[in-house]
Amino acid sequence: MAKEIITAIIPTIIDHTVRPLARQVSYVIFYKSNLKDLRSRLKNFDAAKQRMNHAVEEVERKVNQKVEACVRNWQTEADEISREAEALLDDEGHAKTKCLYICPNLISYHQLSRKSTKLVRKIEEHENKKEFASISYNAAVEDISAIASDEYMAFESRTSMVKDIITELKKPDINKIGVYGLGGVGKTTLAKEVYREAMEEKLFDDVV
Repeated sequence: MAKEIITAIIPTIIDHTVRPLARQVSYVIFYKSNLKDLRSRLKNFDAAKQRMNHAVEEVERKVNQKVEACVRNWQTEADEISREAEALLDDEGHAKTKCLYICPNLISYHQLSRKSTKLVRKIEEHENKKEFASISYNAAVEDISAIASDEYMAFESRTSMVKDIITELKKPDINKIGVYGLGGVGKTTLAKEVYREAMEEKLFDDVV
């Protein structure tokens, strides 16, 4: 009976003593390889962050596109993880310095190795989150047609100019019309009025 009881509790003893102890010892044994793995993961992670930054910058260059909030959050958290990993790798240098005086510095090695293992998992989990359905969305275009009234009062004499531009826009062989002049003469106001007219006449599906 006693033998059976001992046999039954041995796996529990192993789970609660031997395995945890072996895991803690492995942090010291695999100290160098764990830090090396972290450096490698961080390098790849920085490349993934850079690709995401490029995609976000491309979106920001588009007038009617906005970056999704979840993407911004991913970038912020990614930067925090990178700083945490870089700080840990800096601590590795301090541990080596201490080792010159107290060697081997097993406590520092154990802590750094354990933290680096956790950070590697953290990086992997966060990198897996970057597969978004979309990183941007179509923002509502500001309706500037109502702005034209006050500004356009000073420029009623140029109504014919707006009509000429609208007439040209209706021609299928015209794909570009330039408006030029000195600063302050009203080019922007003219463009806004052309916008309003084009929207009213429904010349195009989309007008910016």
